[in-house]
Amino acid sequence: MPSLSQPFRLASLPRLTSLSDTSVQTKLIQVGDDLSPISNKITIGISESAISQYILNPTPKPVLSVPIPSSNLVTACDVAQFAQKTEEHSIQYEIWCYALKAGKHNTLNIIINEMNSEKILNSSGDFNESKTLKLKDEVVSLKIKNERIVVVLKSGLIQLYDLKLTLVHSLDTSYGNVGIVNHFQENGEDFLFVLCGLSDNLSLIH
Repeated sequence: MPSLSQPFRLASLPRLTSLSDTSVQTKLIQVGDDLSPISNKITIGISESAISQYILNPTPKPVLSVPIPSSNLVTACDVAQFAQKTEEHSIQYEIWCYALKAGKHNTLNIIINEMNSEKILNSSGDFNESKTLKLKDEVVSLKIKNERIVVVLKSGLIQLYDLKLTLVHSLDTSYGNVGIVNHFQENGEDFLFVLCGLSDNLSLIH
């Protein structure tokens, strides 16, 4: 069973002036869903710096890092694993998906890498596959589920992509200014909770 222990420093953050403002820290640092009580790694997207994966035990250290331009903000990120079976064996892959914002430009990015490869990756971007897709609005949430990527834009548009970043389905909630998104399961079915701000004093739940 996991237990609480003495806290430790995972990594030093870059000297970003905006990181000292606690009101925006949660928007500048995004944590992937690979962190759990039984996991030994964590993936963090740090705006104006990199998307980095760390091993926690026995000594915290980075194992893979994808640098991003200093003008880019990480608005969402997620990590998942899937297996591809062949006649001879099964290959395990890890998927990194993250959204970047630079001014009015927004992109959705995906990296797919073979997990059981003996080759140690580095920040040179030596991956099995990587793709980038330009979007019309800022991504406020993304979730990798069953080899699909659920993307929620700030405009209220909900889009479903495959692992090639091909649009599979799109749903417009007709309400913009999305603030909170939460994915959950009930009775074996997947649900999406979206909270949209309509005005200063009124919000709408989907």
